[in-house]
Amino acid sequence: QQQQQQQQQQQAHASVQSLEQAHALLSATLSPESGVRTGAEEALRSLERRPGHAVDLFRLACDTAVNVLPQVRQAAAVRMKNVVARGWEAKELANSSGELRACLAEPDKAVIRDNLPEAIIFAPPLVRTQLLLCLRHVATFDYPARWPTLLPNINSNLQSQTLERVAGALASLRVLAKCYEYRRDELRAPLYEIVETSFPLVLALLESLAAAPPSVDAAAIALTALKVFSSAIQIALPPFLFAAEHLSPWMSCFVTMLEAPLPADAPSSLDDAMAYPPWKVKKRIVQILHRMLQRYGNPAAKSKHDGHSEQALAFARHFQENYAARCLGTCLAILQLRPTNQLCPDRVVTLCLNYVEESTKYKQTYAALKPQLPQLLFGVLFPLLCFSERDRALWEEDATEFVRKEFDVMEDFYSPRHAAVNVLLDLTKTRAKDSLHQVVAYCAEVLREAAEDPTNTEKLYRKDGALLAIGSMHARLMKKAQYSASLAPMLALHVQPDLTSQHGFLRLRACWTFGQFFNSLFKGGGSAAALTPTFEQIMRCMSDPELPVRVQAAIAINHFVEANCANETVLA
Repeated sequence: QQQQQQQQQQQAHASVQSLEQAHALLSATLSPESGVRTGAEEALRSLERRPGHAVDLFRLACDTAVNVLPQVRQAAAVRMKNVVARGWEAKELANSSGELRACLAEPDKAVIRDNLPEAIIFAPPLVRTQLLLCLRHVATFDYPARWPTLLPNINSNLQSQTLERVAGALASLRVLAKCYEYRRDELRAPLYEIVETSFPLVLALLESLAAAPPSVDAAAIALTALKVFSSAIQIALPPFLFAAEHLSPWMSCFVTMLEAPLPADAPSSLDDAMAYPPWKVKKRIVQILHRMLQRYGNPAAKSKHDGHSEQALAFARHFQENYAARCLGTCLAILQLRPTNQLCPDRVVTLCLNYVEESTKYKQTYAALKPQLPQLLFGVLFPLLCFSERDRALWEEDATEFVRKEFDVMEDFYSPRHAAVNVLLDLTKTRAKDSLHQVVAYCAEVLREAAEDPTNTEKLYRKDGALLAIGSMHARLMKKAQYSASLAPMLALHVQPDLTSQHGFLRLRACWTFGQFFNSLFKGGGSAAALTPTFEQIMRCMSDPELPVRVQAAIAINHFVEANCANETVLA
């Protein structure tokens, strides 16, 4: 027994020495001297596979009984994340010899698995971020076979009355669900177990948050819960949610949270609103609703996304009959915020418009949308198409950023203007009888008003929106005899003069509009001689003092040449 005690004392002493060594090396990696940093980093790399080293890093990152500076804790967490990523499973070496790189010792793995969920709960935010990355890597290899206690541990903490435990458990659940977000159906069984056991607890939490007075802290927790739901439905709908009794409470909760007022201290600027958790909650809910409608709420899709064809078809019909129109009404209400001079972030507007665009395809939702069509077209969509004071400010402050936002394809996924154009095109194509003539007549009136009062900046902004609408619909208008004959005179009267406008945004829009019609109205070169003055004016815009105009002119010239609209003497 005395010998056993001596061995335990020696092990404890060695453990303390090992911990102190890791602490000293991590502190040295923060040194301002490059030689000290390099030496410490090399020493830490040499210790990665030593038994107990990963546990030392874990303790330095999380153990409050160990006195460590915050920056050292963060360095330990980052180092631990890298050690876990490189060494959790044996890997073949890069030299293709078939030799395997050793992995972490099993006792070290067991310590990390047993303590990681609890450490995530109480870790500081910067450390928690690294621990969650560790959790994802460990869960990828070990859950559920070698880590059967993980989900029960998370579910237990979800029922806690302590805010820290609930928030930590949700963060872990989010990571665990994300591990299976894009897995094939045959590999998603663990996700379905997560949904069946955890979703009722998450729903109860969301319902309690929705019933409480709005606050930023509650929104932050709700946002993590919504991300869990989003990961679970990204590729395929879990069978648990096919049942109406399981889905209905979720949908009711989503609508309630969308309609909920913001906290009294809500920001008054768009930039601040985009980072505000209550707005992020609304954004995530609309994103989920659009995903549900687009991927699972379309009966005509014949369940191509699911292996459960009969269930999926029944679900799509049930969703259309019971939820789609109700969610549409909530999205339309949100879209009315800006027309009534209330704040709504761009991303929320864009996602609501995506939902509206999808809704135009279905009988039930379009029936609910049709009575509100005029307000949607001219109260919501058209103002988004117009040049605005925000655009003017960006143009003047940073023309390069204006060009990037205007021409970057990735911006199209986030731009309310692009989303508004998509809704307009969809309506004038699939619901042309109810919308096309209204839009054309409205744009014609806007152009007439701008021509009558060319000094009114507000009317010129609206003219920009009208030309964007007409140019976007160019292919559709060319197919309609009642409109095609008047397009060339419209360009000559309202667009040609703007190539020399004193307003840069109108010169840009004029170049863009001609670029659109080169591929339809003028395609083939039949009007090459008549277009020579236009071509020359656009060429002069290539030397415009404003960068956005020069870029748009270059793009228009490209369309001009590709459509064979220029005669050889002009090109020469």
